Amino acid sequence: MQFRVILSSVMAAASGALWAAEPVVQAALPLITVPITLDKPGYLTAVIEDENGLRACNLVSEYKSPAGKMTFNWDFYDVGIQPGREKVKQGDQEVEVLKPYVRRLVKPGTYKVRGLVHDGIVMKYEQSVYSPGTPPWKTADMSGTWMGDHGNPFDVLFLDKGPNGQPTLVLATGCAEAGHAFSFCDLTGKKYKGVNSDNFSGADSVKNDRKPGADPNKLYFINGNGLCTLGENDRHVVLMKPTRKKPLPVLGDYAHPDLAVYGGLAVLSESDNRANIDTTTGNLLVIDLATKTELCNLVTGVSRGIAFGTDGKLYALIDGNLVRYQWDAAKKTLVEEAKVITGLISPQRVFIDSAGQFYISVFGDAHQILVFDKAGKKLRTIGKPGGPQIGKYDEQRMDRPYGMAVTPAGELWVAEQTAVPKRISVWDAKTGAFKKAIYGGPQYGGGGTLDPADKTIFYYPHLANWTDKALMVFKIDWKTGAYKLTDIAMRTPLSGRRLAQKWHVLDADAPEEKERVFTSYDAAFNVRRSGSPHMAVHTAGHRYLFNRGYRADTPFYSIIWRWDEGKDAIAVPVAIIGTVGDMFRDDKEGLFDKSADRDAILKARDGVSANGFVWSDRNSDQQVTADELQFYTIPGDKLQYGGVAGSYIKDDLSFAAWHINGGMVPAPTIDAKGVPQWDLKKVTPLGIRDMTTMYHQSQTPVLGTDFNVFGAMGWEYFSNPQGYDRATGALKWSYKYSNIWNVPQYPGQLIAGLGSLGRMVKPKAGEAGEIWSTASDKGSAYMFTADGLFLKTLGGDVRTTPLWRYPTAERGMTVDGVSFEDECFMITLNQGSDGEVYLVTGKEHVSIMRIDGLQTVKRKDFGSITITPEMLKGLPEILEEPVSNQTRKTLEVPLGGTAPVVDGKLDEWKTVATADVDTRTKAALWFANGKIYGSYRTNDPTLLDNVAADPRYLFKFGGAIDLFFGAKCDPGRLYENNPYQEGDCRVLIAKIKGKPTAVLYRPLAPSAAKSEECIFVSPIGREVFQSVTEITDGLEFAEDGKGNFEFSLPRDRVLRHKQSDKPWGPVNDNNLGKQDWHHDKTVILGDVGIIRGNGTQNVQRACWNNLDTWMTSDIPTEARWRSLNWGVLKLVPAP
Repeated sequence: MQFRVILSSVMAAASGALWAAEPVVQAALPLITVPITLDKPGYLTAVIEDENGLRACNLVSEYKSPAGKMTFNWDFYDVGIQPGREKVKQGDQEVEVLKPYVRRLVKPGTYKVRGLVHDGIVMKYEQSVYSPGTPPWKTADMSGTWMGDHGNPFDVLFLDKGPNGQPTLVLATGCAEAGHAFSFCDLTGKKYKGVNSDNFSGADSVKNDRKPGADPNKLYFINGNGLCTLGENDRHVVLMKPTRKKPLPVLGDYAHPDLAVYGGLAVLSESDNRANIDTTTGNLLVIDLATKTELCNLVTGVSRGIAFGTDGKLYALIDGNLVRYQWDAAKKTLVEEAKVITGLISPQRVFIDSAGQFYISVFGDAHQILVFDKAGKKLRTIGKPGGPQIGKYDEQRMDRPYGMAVTPAGELWVAEQTAVPKRISVWDAKTGAFKKAIYGGPQYGGGGTLDPADKTIFYYPHLANWTDKALMVFKIDWKTGAYKLTDIAMRTPLSGRRLAQKWHVLDADAPEEKERVFTSYDAAFNVRRSGSPHMAVHTAGHRYLFNRGYRADTPFYSIIWRWDEGKDAIAVPVAIIGTVGDMFRDDKEGLFDKSADRDAILKARDGVSANGFVWSDRNSDQQVTADELQFYTIPGDKLQYGGVAGSYIKDDLSFAAWHINGGMVPAPTIDAKGVPQWDLKKVTPLGIRDMTTMYHQSQTPVLGTDFNVFGAMGWEYFSNPQGYDRATGALKWSYKYSNIWNVPQYPGQLIAGLGSLGRMVKPKAGEAGEIWSTASDKGSAYMFTADGLFLKTLGGDVRTTPLWRYPTAERGMTVDGVSFEDECFMITLNQGSDGEVYLVTGKEHVSIMRIDGLQTVKRKDFGSITITPEMLKGLPEILEEPVSNQTRKTLEVPLGGTAPVVDGKLDEWKTVATADVDTRTKAALWFANGKIYGSYRTNDPTLLDNVAADPRYLFKFGGAIDLFFGAKCDPGRLYENNPYQEGDCRVLIAKIKGKPTAVLYRPLAPSAAKSEECIFVSPIGREVFQSVTEITDGLEFAEDGKGNFEFSLPRDRVLRHKQSDKPWGPVNDNNLGKQDWHHDKTVILGDVGIIRGNGTQNVQRACWNNLDTWMTSDIPTEARWRSLNWGVLKLVPAP
């Protein structure tokens, strides 16, 4: 008979209940003492294994231990598994919840205790690549990092005196989630100040008023929000939102708006964005900045760049001509005077220098700057022709030259509006000679790998969006820290307007546009969703590049490219490893949807029952044909979630792929042209797995010499990483993964997995043997030995660890005790050609870190322990550990009585029920005298520090108190769809540069003024709030300087059933159940929480009841809420 004990209830609620049951309290279980002795201090990892070498317990990980004898306790239960989800009844609904984590009682016998110890493993900074900031990362004073991540460079503006009082260049990017939308630099390009994006909007064009006497430092810019300026504290202030026939594209690459300002008049070109609907018309919109009104909207031919000359005339690129206009103030219209320059091919932007010369950037086949005198006579051409590149990189060719500025020293600075590469190029304006280029910043989430045979070669894939996938290759000088872009080895076609309009979704309203294709390869190698190659192996005299499925939302097929130095100008596709599900897709973005041999490939696929395939280019023509395909049927059961895996490709091109049970495919034969051909009949198994332990995993394996590792990734819930013996296929070790809601409580705790960091590597010294690493979505990476001994947490959880904000970048400096930041997606573990182990990491930067201390790793045998049957007698065979499932708890809130005094002392709150927001924070509420009172105990006096330039974004730029209130408590909407109800609201309270500030958010407020509307946008979402208003005038706030905070808010201003309701009548706080200020009489749906920050940005969200708070890197997600996750505020008589 099997017994089990439940350590804590899963908080299941009875039908119709509004709050969960209390946890069941169990008696403590017996423990066995495990002695360990160290001869010197060090970092200790110890495990317990049975007589067959199977892991029973991960006893301690990365524990900073003194010398001498220590004892640790074990409860006789194994590592355990997360068996997935189950459906349970919650009220009158059936919902899916996590099953309890299951641990099994071990068997009697002798157990070995072993582990390792080291002196400390740290990261040593070597250098950064494609990250020209000084330093490359963000700093507290906003001087670090470089430009944008999602967006490309768009514009350059010269200021005689910038914010530092010195001549300044302002560099603008279209979107900067992690970087800066505006970079203020000296005339060498050294940045001294940055300004954040506003709601993912940077600037398509940035200008100042060119009229003599106007404020030259007043910046105006345009983006998807409209015509804007920088206000107090560099807040983005929308001056006017022009009406458009079509929204600007999310990516901006195919929008062509421009801005010019003179004497208080702002002119916007292409503000209607007709070019994304048709290519025959444009417009010039004239706005009075003083009154913020539209004076004129002149319909034109195709409109592009505009600029005011020193004569006050407007010069506009219309239908390929530079046209001069005069503003007629009396008639409020632009009057065409002359076509100064005609016959331009694809002109984009125009800049007019102090001598009246015109600099015009053009695309088409040229991608150059054309210079004309004031009469329109051509003087010179700057840059070599050609535009977008593939193969050897020529830095004297521009790609999409856009905004420009000329400095007093005669340097022409050009923003090149492309991602491959992102760069600002600098030229001699008088001679056209190339002077230098500044490359970067990187895509969102970092990335990059070292060539294993030559560590001076650095691969940087551009793969963050579909518009321009490519592999850039840099040459690194390890002595000086310099780097140089040498090659673009691979590149997919440039996207047309249809894709750019909606990020990853085609826009049917936009016209088709012929795309620039760089190769004659099969269409399979121009699929936009394919991952760029970013890893390399060398075998049989060839270098092969390939991509890997590094996280759950990337393609899991691998394309293998040959790129032999001195032979291949660009990477050549030679093989594909994938699943049949990759071949064709409903959106026609499958691998072979556009291949010439599509029909034959489809017929071949349908003629077999296989689910995996391999393509080898047997005739070396870079075209996929049906006869070059091999199919493979994956053995074994499918995973509970998903049935495929990415490929792990070894140095000899042997690989494991398709599925956790897919097996190991031996090394291929390689023909004279470097094309590999595998024999799928020789597949060998990787191990026998209990599939119930492998839940919700894409299962990209990590292959070592002696061990294979599976299950190293996940998001909300996870499979434990597991190690299998290569020789026998037997499971040998497992390690628990905690879900993303957990904050780390002890060294070695794995949380919020993203996936492995690439390949196994083997340090050249020390006893670690082969090592591998897996990343966390919360800003860290976990390093293990191949046999499952925990080595080191690299970085740290963003919620508990300071962010990487060193003021300088010094080679050899120790980088430890800092977080990489959440969504640092593309960390990689590398072994250099010198044998050293390197980590490439960084979110808004790409930095190479040498891992130091691996040479001190010593393996230890700590003896054995014996477990007898008597020790296990009476113990249950199974333990079920509690898991975090969303439930609905209740917080008692006093109503009426003597209201507390808002003084920060919290004396009146001693008998009031508190809510545990997290392990460091307790909160309480009280309704009295027509006000909502609140108290927070945090032990962190800096918790509410915030630097939001725009109070509507308090949740992004530091800490805050976070309150939620519902208009109606509806038990029937516990877990299913819950649309916002009129009256639902959120209140944030923070200290913006020391000033207490409160902001009220209402998603539904039909009677609110349009000016109160706020739209929160990112590349992956959009959330509209009909009213976001500051209510600081009604806030009482106090603190004691020790982390205790107290406040009050006007109750009727916050708690209204409808926005249109007038203030409620007589205060009725002392008559429970009869108050007239809320829809429900005794309960309010709501939540209390906090946002933790580091003084300049948010790093953690936590609520008493809502568990869905893990996201801190997407504005719409952080703005929206689901009231189904809130608890119940139960009104009770005041004490």
